[in-house]
Amino acid sequence: MSIECCKYAGRFEQKERKEYKQLKEDLDNIGSILERAKELNQHFIETIGDRPVCAPYDKQQINTADDNHDSSSLSLSEEGIGATRALEYFWKRFGDGVSGSAGPRYLGFVVGGVTPASLVGDWTCSTIDQNAQLSGDTVSAAIEHLTIRQLLELLGLQDHRLQESDNESFTGSFVSGATMANFVGLAIARQWVGEKQSIDVAENGMDGVKIRLLTANAHSSSVKALIFKNQSPYLADPICRPDNYLHLTPENSRRFRALPLWMALKAYGRRGMVNIVERNVELAQSLGKWVSDSSSSNISSSSSPSQILFKLLSPVHLNVVCFALDGLGEHYDTKQLVHFRNRFLELLDRHGKVRCTPTMYNGQPGIRAAFVNWMTQSTDLSIAIESLKYCRLQLSKDQSQNQ
Repeated sequence: MSIECCKYAGRFEQKERKEYKQLKEDLDNIGSILERAKELNQHFIETIGDRPVCAPYDKQQINTADDNHDSSSLSLSEEGIGATRALEYFWKRFGDGVSGSAGPRYLGFVVGGVTPASLVGDWTCSTIDQNAQLSGDTVSAAIEHLTIRQLLELLGLQDHRLQESDNESFTGSFVSGATMANFVGLAIARQWVGEKQSIDVAENGMDGVKIRLLTANAHSSSVKALIFKNQSPYLADPICRPDNYLHLTPENSRRFRALPLWMALKAYGRRGMVNIVERNVELAQSLGKWVSDSSSSNISSSSSPSQILFKLLSPVHLNVVCFALDGLGEHYDTKQLVHFRNRFLELLDRHGKVRCTPTMYNGQPGIRAAFVNWMTQSTDLSIAIESLKYCRLQLSKDQSQNQ
């Protein structure tokens, strides 16, 4: 029997396909590749303040007729160029199209602002490449559960003296972002409501389930929260434990998303996290006050109309400022107001100093500024305010010229 096995092993060894040359060379030179990646990424971080917060529109597109580059390089090549050259090509070819979303004046979507420790954690996450579920071959699920526990402690959502044996008292999971968080949260909530009425929603759907839906201004991702059940013939049956992420999210294979946050919590502790949150809330309050002071309700009727710039749509409670253009006149309908809002944001993007995003609040077209970056300082707020003012006055000039 052993002789036959040796014969088959010998045949397999003879037929084994050789490793692709470029892959082997990259592995042999992994040190220099990572060093080059460090140099280029470090340069990006150190110059983030000089980068346009919104990349120029033409740079956001891939122009096949660009004279500075060979258009054939946009096609899939038969032979690769290696990791270092691919990295350098990316920055040379597409670097000007990368926005400053990681910087301190990106107030648009809730992205960017990675801390140094989280950056290290994310690099490590890709290096170790773990499947963060209860798979029986990695500590990643346990670290994710530990990180959730520390988050609950940070937010005051559980007694910090809770013993490790009390696993069933809390759970949670890291997903790809706010959209998937709403997706999973609403799906789990529906399942829970169904169970209270002796109905398995995942198995039988919503027929017969009675739900009272209470909402104010629901997030757009809420409508994406479809019924799902993570079930496949090759998956084990659900195990009732809080770190069984295979059955707590739609994903079967999961990135080790908890590691960057765990690294940040370990590096900066409670005080560091509190500092980031409190500073962003204070900056949002400051912007909110400036917006309010520039509104028609707070500027005397004898003042110049050019001093009327914006108005708050909602009080600033935490780190998000929701405001709208003011001083446009009373005779515009919603469609026209949306046009002016969009034109203003276009001017703001072109100016490149600060990024805000559009929103609708109680039927009014608004502008949203979200403070989430740990690097944002009062000097950044001053630059942002000057840009908002400049672009608002530019919009007024455009408006008067078109009348």
